Amino acid sequence: MKKINFEKPMVFRSIKEEVLTKKSVWGFTLIELMVVIVIIGILSALALPRMLNLSTKSKAAEAPSIIGNWESLQTAYIHENSKAGDFSSIGFFDPTPNSKWFKYLDGGSDLITGAITAEVKSNFGNCNIGDNYLSSYTVSSFTTAHSSPVGTCASTYSLNF
Repeated sequence: MKKINFEKPMVFRSIKEEVLTKKSVWGFTLIELMVVIVIIGILSALALPRMLNLSTKSKAAEAPSIIGNWESLQTAYIHENSKAGDFSSIGFFDPTPNSKWFKYLDGGSDLITGAITAEVKSNFGNCNIGDNYLSSYTVSSFTTAHSSPVGTCASTYSLNF
């Protein structure tokens, strides 16, 4: 007597049934896992220094933007009063208490010039305590003069200042 096979033909079998009937073991070999780990390590070694440098550049960019705000307020004050003003008279809020990286110093004012200095108050990247950015404003010519930033911070992070 001939045995009749009542199994479904291969065409109609589901993938789940096919997998359950096989005796093979699925998984990754140790070599494959090690290759993936090495690739991830190389990619992170390339990306990490770039991310840290961007963070430091953003910290160093704080001073020129604050100084630009001071210059705008100083310009408006000079046009209205024909003399330079200090922080409070021009309506400039001293950002030093809220700044983690810079201390802003009012250079005082006389009738001719006003000045602001942004001094690094906490080391970051190549910026060391004592590095600074200085801006002075001359009333007679309505010009702003930026002195060269002082210290390693200035030589490392070229900013539009």
